[in-house]
Amino acid sequence: MEDALPKKILEDASNKGFLLELEIAEIFDKKDWFTRPNARFLFNQEELEIDLLSHKSLIYNRNLKDGFDSLNLICSCKKNNENPWVFFLSDRRATDHIENIIKGISNCDFNHIVGLESYRINFDKIKLSNKLNLDDFTTIARTYCVSFADSKAEKGKQIYKAITEILSYLRCQLKPEKEKYKRGNYIQKLNHLYIPLIVLEGRLFGINKEKEIKELDYLPLIVESGDETIGKVLIYVVKKEFINTFLEKIEKDHLELHNSFEKILFPPSEIPPETA
Repeated sequence: MEDALPKKILEDASNKGFLLELEIAEIFDKKDWFTRPNARFLFNQEELEIDLLSHKSLIYNRNLKDGFDSLNLICSCKKNNENPWVFFLSDRRATDHIENIIKGISNCDFNHIVGLESYRINFDKIKLSNKLNLDDFTTIARTYCVSFADSKAEKGKQIYKAITEILSYLRCQLKPEKEKYKRGNYIQKLNHLYIPLIVLEGRLFGINKEKEIKELDYLPLIVESGDETIGKVLIYVVKKEFINTFLEKIEKDHLELHNSFEKILFPPSEIPPETA
C-alpha cells in the first residue's frame, strides 16, 4: 500500500507557500544573486523573519578608492490560487514622485535608496529620471483586498502581513549610522539600494476609478511606513511568472545608477591625469 504521507506533506508545504519560496530563491540564484532564505532580524527587541533577502553588488575601483553599490531585494512570497489579489488604482499625485517617497539620512554622505531613488544628499547632483518605478504607470495602488476571503482569516491578511514584514525590515535597516569603512589611506564608499518586493503565486488585478478591472503582471503600491525617517514606501507586487523579466529590468537600471554614482563619488578631479 502506497504511503500517502509524503504527498500530504508536499501539498501542505505548497499550500503554505514554502515551495514558492524555494522556487523564487532558485530563480535568484540562477541569476547570480546571493540569497538568504527565511532571514531573521531583530526589531523592537523581537526576532522577526522575512522570506527572502537577496543582493547583488557592483564594485567601484578608481584611483585606489573602492566601494560598491549593493542592490537588496526584500522579498515576501505569498501563494493564493483561490483568492485573487485586488488593488485599487488612483491617479498619480505630484507627491508620488519617488524622490518624495523615501527621505534620506541628512548627516550621511552616502546613499541609501529605496525603489531605486537616491537620498536627498546627492539628488540635486544626480538628476536621474525615475527607473523601474512610477514612469511606467499613470496610476498607482494605495488600497487593496484579497477577494472572496474573510479579512480576519489567514488568507485575507496575506497582503497586510507581507507589507508588515517588509516595513519591519526597512525600519531595522535604515538607521542613521556611519557607513564609511577606513582601509589604509582611503575610504570605502557604499551605496545601499533596497527594492521591497512581494511575489505572488496567484492572480493579480487592478481596478481604476472608472471601475474598470484588468489583470496585471506587476504593479506599484505606496504605503505609509508610520516612521518619520522612512516616510512613504514604494513596494512592487509581482506575479511569479513575471519575476525573471522584473529582475532583468532592475539589473539594467542598477547598472545605470551605478555609473551615475561613480561619477559623483569619484569625480574626474580626484583622478590623476595619467589615470583619468
